Amino acid sequence: METAMASEVQNLWRALNDAAPADGGAAFLQELLARWNQHLEAVMMTRDMLLYMDWTFVRTNRKTPIQELGLRLWRDHLTRSDKVRESLIEVVKQRGGEDELVAAVSKMLTELGPYVPGLFFERV
Repeated sequence: METAMASEVQNLWRALNDAAPADGGAAFLQELLARWNQHLEAVMMTRDMLLYMDWTFVRTNRKTPIQELGLRLWRDHLTRSDKVRESLIEVVKQRGGEDELVAAVSKMLTELGPYVPGLFFERV
């Protein structure tokens, strides 16, 4: 399961790395959020289909639950992708905090874990 999820996340990120513009912009944020939502939907559908496995096998064998695994895979790709990370920081700085896309990106970063936003933005 982990291998299949990792492969899918790699495919989503490959497209993001190729599309990440140097100057950023709304199109980049929209693409990032579209890929994020696509990933979340796939993780939730997988978790729903394998609910029994998630509750029994995963716990018994001390494996990572499906939802947590999905978030971890996305977070790992996000923190390792210099091109996407730099584009994301630049676009958010340009657009400011009063933007719907920036708010959605902030929500995504927060869902990935409490320390993730700090990897991208300094606290003011």
